[in-house]
Amino acid sequence: MTVRTKIAGNTGVTRYLQLYTMLSQSLADGRIVAGDALPSEPELVREYKVSRTTVRRALARLERENRIVRRRGSGTYARTTEPRSMLRLDQSTLLANVKFLAKNTKGKLLDYERVAPPEAVRLLSEDFGSTVLRIRCLREFDREPLMLAVGYVPDRLTTGLSKRSIGQKALVTCLHELGARPVSSEQLINAVGADSYLARHLKVDVSSPLLYWRHIIRDPQDRIVACEEVYCRPGRVEYRMRLPVR
Repeated sequence: MTVRTKIAGNTGVTRYLQLYTMLSQSLADGRIVAGDALPSEPELVREYKVSRTTVRRALARLERENRIVRRRGSGTYARTTEPRSMLRLDQSTLLANVKFLAKNTKGKLLDYERVAPPEAVRLLSEDFGSTVLRIRCLREFDREPLMLAVGYVPDRLTTGLSKRSIGQKALVTCLHELGARPVSSEQLINAVGADSYLARHLKVDVSSPLLYWRHIIRDPQDRIVACEEVYCRPGRVEYRMRLPVR
């Protein structure tokens, strides 16, 4: 088994996380198959020019995830695991997708409060004034945290919204029922590192890579009625889109 990729020291991503990601990918794509021995700690130290502490942190995380088994006096081996459940989003509209999520995941409202909007949200529209309603909701799938959604709603649209309605339904569904008439969504998809808040609720390490997408939701007059940011654990969601060629 060979896993060779340079560990960079100036990427802003910790060395242990880089090593963990390389080993994790090798386990996922079959370069390290179930039952195979991983390189020893001294071999990983020499190969990647990292400290033994870095190696042990990377291996400890894989062990917590039940990806490897460490046998005293023998070595570290890839563990046979059952394939994890995958949630597949391939509905034709945003509303259909959020209804699918509501039906197939368990939601938990984390907070519901008026706050000053982040600058990136405030600059989207004049409707995001000095305060907005911020809604943070955690969704679980297969008894594990799946995604955390952070929604921002302009004050002019908050009449009729309540903790009870948001706790039971997706934000875009509530806006639709209140007459805000969301008709389009501009989406940005990216990858980000987990901060301490996301790490705590999604049960990942700080700086762990997360799938990120942002919905800018507009009404028929092209006014923004909400901005929603979604942070998702990788490997649990498959997002399929069919686009016209021209």
